Amino acid sequence: MSARNLIRLAIALVVLLALWGAVTLGTKQGDVEQRFWVPTTAAKDVDTVIVAGAHDTIVLARATADARQVNGHPADRRMVEDLLTSLADRSCAAVARASSQRPASA
Repeated sequence: MSARNLIRLAIALVVLLALWGAVTLGTKQGDVEQRFWVPTTAAKDVDTVIVAGAHDTIVLARATADARQVNGHPADRRMVEDLLTSLADRSCAAVARASSQRPASA
């Protein structure tokens, strides 16, 4: 590479960095705190809970008045009630801590 090409490359890099900085400053809307929020409801009032991720989805649905299913498989009633109570009573971080401390069921 010649010195002339290196200078052109350096100038192009500086221009791109300046544009990037201008766009970043122009689109900044301040620090807005966003929280996970679930409306308070009783477990008996919830029919379906859908947790959608980038690659998979979990559907917790009422099968009968007393039974629930997760993706079509029977779910433990106590665990479902615990989950729904946790979602209604806690923030997302507290729910994540509580679920990570619980042993996985086989």
